[in-house]
Amino acid sequence: LAANRAMIAHFDAGSRAALLYHSNPKVAVRAAVVLGYESSLDRQKVIDQYLAAMSGLKADAGRGRTVFVNACTVCHKLGDAGGNAIGPDLAGLSDRSAPYLVTHIIDPNRALEDKFVLFSAAITDGRTLAGMLTGEAGNSITLLGMDGVEQVILRNGLKSLTSTRRSLMPDGLEAAIDPQAMADLVAFVASAGAAPVK
Repeated sequence: LAANRAMIAHFDAGSRAALLYHSNPKVAVRAAVVLGYESSLDRQKVIDQYLAAMSGLKADAGRGRTVFVNACTVCHKLGDAGGNAIGPDLAGLSDRSAPYLVTHIIDPNRALEDKFVLFSAAITDGRTLAGMLTGEAGNSITLLGMDGVEQVILRNGLKSLTSTRRSLMPDGLEAAIDPQAMADLVAFVASAGAAPVK
């Protein structure tokens, strides 16, 4: 990724999260540098830049559907675009304005619900898993990854379980979605959840 920056756009959210919240601090710091998170910590500045850049653009919901399929269906389901219902229900959004949508796409931690918090689990075999905590039993926990796959981890194989206090949806989607694609995405989300005309 450091050698080929274009690959970052194809690096899935689950892998990003596992590295950014890795139990080894050196890995987490290196991931933040390589993935460009050091330069995008000020979310409001990025939001303002996107909204300004989008103001003169002509949005196309058809192209936005393609952006949604490529960047969002891992965790979200909306309209006929398919996807997984892991993240919040986008069809139920009451505010579909560009400022609202862009704010919550670029800063998913702004209004974080407890059930969508990302946990990092360090396993005794050396792996680090990331996902939502969806189940706890006396001898195991269950993490739901961003790929929709549940991982049951036995407690005797768990070194640590840490809440990142961050959203399952990662920061930094602007690395994969430029202002035109964002305008198109907003147009698709706004139109896909609109009530049908009678």
